[in-house]
Amino acid sequence: MDRTRSVFVTGGVVSSLDKGVTAASIALLLRQRGCNVALRKPAPHPLFAGFVAAASQGAGG
Repeated sequence: MDRTRSVFVTGGVVSSLDKGVTAASIALLLRQRGCNVALRKPAPHPLFAGFVAAASQGAGG
């Protein structure tokens, strides 16, 4: 039976480039071991799509 497994590469401090390099490196290692790998990049912050933040009038800055 074929089982699907997921690996998530996340991090707020790590740059997007570093996360991409890490994900690609992990994918290469898994492929070398005979695994089928598909990289996916989900949409950023799907729960907040369309959210608009506005300061109230008179807000200092």
